[in-house]
Amino acid sequence: MKTKIMNRTLFCFALISLAAAYWYGWGQARVKLTALVHERYATATPIQDENRSMFCIQKNGRPAYLLVEKEQGWAGPMDIAVEISKKGRIQAVKVLHHCETPSFFNRLTRKKYLEQFTGKAVNAPFEPGIDIDGVSGATISSKAIARAVAKAGHWTAESLFKLPLEPPSPQGGPGKNEICLMGLYLLVVAGIMGKARFRKGIRRISLGLGLVFLGFYAGFPLSLSHISALALGMIPSLATHMFWWLLLGGALIFLIAFGKNIYCSWICPFGALQELLSRISDLRIKIHPKVIKHGKKLPVFLTWLSLMIIFIFRNPALGNYEPFGAMFNFEGQGTIWFILPLVILAALFIPRFWCRFFCPVGCVLNHGNRFRNHLFIRRKPNEK
Repeated sequence: MKTKIMNRTLFCFALISLAAAYWYGWGQARVKLTALVHERYATATPIQDENRSMFCIQKNGRPAYLLVEKEQGWAGPMDIAVEISKKGRIQAVKVLHHCETPSFFNRLTRKKYLEQFTGKAVNAPFEPGIDIDGVSGATISSKAIARAVAKAGHWTAESLFKLPLEPPSPQGGPGKNEICLMGLYLLVVAGIMGKARFRKGIRRISLGLGLVFLGFYAGFPLSLSHISALALGMIPSLATHMFWWLLLGGALIFLIAFGKNIYCSWICPFGALQELLSRISDLRIKIHPKVIKHGKKLPVFLTWLSLMIIFIFRNPALGNYEPFGAMFNFEGQGTIWFILPLVILAALFIPRFWCRFFCPVGCVLNHGNRFRNHLFIRRKPNEK
C-alpha cells in the first residue's frame, strides 16, 4: 500500500514539474525577435512590414536590408538572418537560433555551407542540388536554411527589386527514404499479423533492415528529440519533412493500433545492434532481480530529467543523451563518446542493455502504451 502511494505521489510530482517546466519555457521562449537581431546587429533598425521581419543595417559602411525567416529543421525551428545589399545580392547568411544537435549542425560550419550563398542574386533558385550544395549528414538543416534564404531573397526580388523569378522545380512525392521506410513498416505489419511460425524470422529481417537503413544509411533513428519537438508544438510541414512524419507517426500508429511498442522491438536500429552483439558474444551475466527491479526506474528518471531541460529551454537537442549520432553518424560531443563504448561493451553480456536501463524513447512509448491500454481496455464485469 505504501509503495502504491509513493509511486502515485512521484507520478503526480513528475507531471506537475514537467507542466511547470513547459509553462516556464513557453514564457521565456517568447524572446523578442528584435533582441535576437540586436545581439548580432547592434544598429539594426526595424522596417515596418506586416508579413516580414525586416530591418535596415549598415554593412561595410553601406546600408543594406536584413530579413529574418523562420524554418523548421530536424529538431525544431531555426531563425535565419539574410543580409541583402541594395543591389539585390546576398551579402551573408547567419543562423540566429536553432535547436539542431550541435554535432550535426557543426557539419554545416565545417563545410562552409552558409558561405556559398554570398554573392548570389536574390532571384536565384536557392535549391540544394541545383545551385546550392547540400551537406551529407545534415540534409534537413541545410535544406531548411536554403528555404529560409529563398523566402527572403524571392520576396525582396519581387517586392523591392522587381526581378523575375525562375520557376521552382516540380515537387515530387515520397523520396527513396520515405518509400524504404514505408516498405519496412509493411514488412513489420506482415510479420505481426502473419503466421506465428514465421514471426520470429520476419522480426529478425525487419531489425536487420532497421539497422542498415535507419541506422547506417539514413542515420535517423527515432529519438527523444522528435518526441519532445512534437510535445513543444515544433511540428514541421508534411511537404518538406515527410520522413519525420513517417518515422514518428509510424511508431505512434503501431502503438495505438496494436497496443505494443512495435518500434523498439521490431525496427529500432540501436536495439538491433545490441541484439546482434549479444548473439555474437553468446555470453550472459546474470543480474540480481533487485537490480533489474530498481534499474527499470533509471530510464524513467533520465527521461523526466531530459524533458525538464528540454521544456525549460524549449530546445529538443539540449536534453538528448542518446548515443545514436555517435554510433551511426560518427558525430557526437562530450560524454556521448564515453557512453557509447560502455553501452556497446555491456550489450555483449546483457541483452538490450541500453533499452532496459537507459533508453528514453522506449520509456515514453512504453508509458504511452500503458496509458493507451488504460483508456481502451476495460475490465469485464466479473473481473476484480
